[in-house]
Amino acid sequence: MTDYLDEVLATITPAAPAIEITDVSVTLGDRLVLDSVSLQFDVGEVVVVVGPNGAGKSTLLAVLAGDRKPDSGEVFLDGNPLSQLRPVEQSRLRAVLLQENRTSFPFTAKQVVQMGRRPWRGTPAEEQDEIVIDSAMAYTEVAHLAHRTFPTLSGGEKARTSFARTLAQGTMVHILDEPTAALDIHHQEILLEQAKHNARSGMAVIVVLHDLTCAAAYADRIVMLSHGRVRAVGSPREVMTSELLSEVYEHPVEVIDRNDGSGPIIVPVRNRLGG
Repeated sequence: MTDYLDEVLATITPAAPAIEITDVSVTLGDRLVLDSVSLQFDVGEVVVVVGPNGAGKSTLLAVLAGDRKPDSGEVFLDGNPLSQLRPVEQSRLRAVLLQENRTSFPFTAKQVVQMGRRPWRGTPAEEQDEIVIDSAMAYTEVAHLAHRTFPTLSGGEKARTSFARTLAQGTMVHILDEPTAALDIHHQEILLEQAKHNARSGMAVIVVLHDLTCAAAYADRIVMLSHGRVRAVGSPREVMTSELLSEVYEHPVEVIDRNDGSGPIIVPVRNRLGG
């Protein structure tokens, strides 16, 4: 799978940045969910979005994906206003993995992965469909589930199948909303290692994670949201400080530094009452 992705990404000559938002605000009901947010995401990097519940993370990803139109501000994909791109043009540039993986019909796992190839129908890339689908399923360890119907899969199997669909789409931008939530440690590492490899191969990867230790280990940059605003942007070592995390998450947090290059360990302070 990685060999094929490398070949696909080598043909992409993206504008810089790959995706960008400027002064984006979103209001849901009477609540300002995103407040004048401006960010850019370049190829070659994994950007992890973190923040407490209600910080605006999923709304930010929905705006980046084009699933939610901002009330104000603009989104640019490969240098073009996202609102001016046809859906098929968007789908050839960015792939989206949502928190919840559902289908309305009892498609098989392989059919779900095949959906990732739909944007390339009628193009020369369509000739590679079977190779790409089989490779994506093998990499995410769901090939043995090919003929199982999607609703019968476990939560982790659904997540891996959906990630295989995202890989098969062959785009320069991946937008992943809590992709590891249903995965065991082994498959979490596979997914995040693939995300890192994709970035190194020329992709822009934007991912929401709640596991702050994983975020620190795999991110090139961290975007920390708080109350709909960007609280901090920078490298894991710049952003993942005990003081900032404790403030944003409103709970004492300890950051344990490791010198092996794998990033710090972030843990909540417990037993504060001495129980």
